Amino acid sequence: EIGVSIGVGGQLWWRCARLLCSWLLKEVTLINGAVLLELGAGTGACGLYAAAGLAASYVLITDGSCSCCEIMRENIERNQQLLEARVEVAELMFEDEPLPGAFDWIIGSDITYDVTAHHGLCHMVKRLLQRKRGARCILSHEHRRVPPTNQQDLAGSMLRHHSGARKRHIAELDALRPRLASWDARDPHLESLFESAAKHGLTIIPLQTQREQGESFENDASIIELSLLSVPDSTS
Repeated sequence: EIGVSIGVGGQLWWRCARLLCSWLLKEVTLINGAVLLELGAGTGACGLYAAAGLAASYVLITDGSCSCCEIMRENIERNQQLLEARVEVAELMFEDEPLPGAFDWIIGSDITYDVTAHHGLCHMVKRLLQRKRGARCILSHEHRRVPPTNQQDLAGSMLRHHSGARKRHIAELDALRPRLASWDARDPHLESLFESAAKHGLTIIPLQTQREQGESFENDASIIELSLLSVPDSTS
């Protein structure tokens, strides 16, 4: 049971959160006993799911909104009898210094919608991944596509933007080109995220895509993983 308030942003139970929970369920054996951090948690649904259904040992759910943090505390109380892990709430902006501690998993649901926040998000993720070897960052991303203006797909566009990036990262993007073309071809938010990730020594790999087709819309959401490049990086 996740109690939510009617409203916008973090106060809604978004489809991306359901997709992320579904993906995490597949990794239940790895999450069992793990320490998990949720960024931009909103209602805290994904973190609470990990604490209640996936047997994480400790979960920290965070958001930059005071009202969202209050909703998360209420949801912890509402679901206390279901929780198998200690769950705590903290107010945290992407631009803030990461909270103390090391995490096995860093997760986030639809926290990539604001392109102006991508720099702060990638900086935060990089710092967190550097703290613990083997840590993983998994995000669910809703594609916000624009009409095609030419025949160039997203992967080719990203390669143009990353012409000065590391040769290894360019090679990885080139290898992903066929997958990205079918994954999503017109997503400027994803393109911006790739650009910010490269600047911070991160790479992005698509793990899963879910597509919903309606009479007048086509809606895509994907699970992506952000990981550290193994080459030296000068970004601090």
